[in-house]
Amino acid sequence: MPAPPSDLPYTTVTYTAADASHAFSAAGIKLLRMSHLGQMTDLSDESFIVEVTAFGDPQKGKGLRLQRLLHVRRRPLVKAPRTCAAGAKDAEHWRGNIRVIVHCTRAGAASGMWLRRAQLALGRL
Repeated sequence: MPAPPSDLPYTTVTYTAADASHAFSAAGIKLLRMSHLGQMTDLSDESFIVEVTAFGDPQKGKGLRLQRLLHVRRRPLVKAPRTCAAGAKDAEHWRGNIRVIVHCTRAGAASGMWLRRAQLALGRL
């Protein structure tokens, strides 16, 4: 397994999974809790088009456990494009310690609408 990433895109925990759930609900996206693994809580809409992860304290355990979880989970922490253009499979956005991934291929022609709603929700945090 490759080494975990050296940096996370946030330094302090600002938002909880409940905060994310409320913000996405206000944007018309109902999130369900999918899993909770130590420093990560995964949420998703029923169609699995939008995946939201609330990450915990990056300093806990010097961040290595969280970074390894990021690597072992769904996808390594790599930069995904911010849009669904040019055949992107996923689009990723962050606000503090909250990451949202819109699965472009699953959303199909509606991917732009899903991305706008996800960005609106992040703005409500």
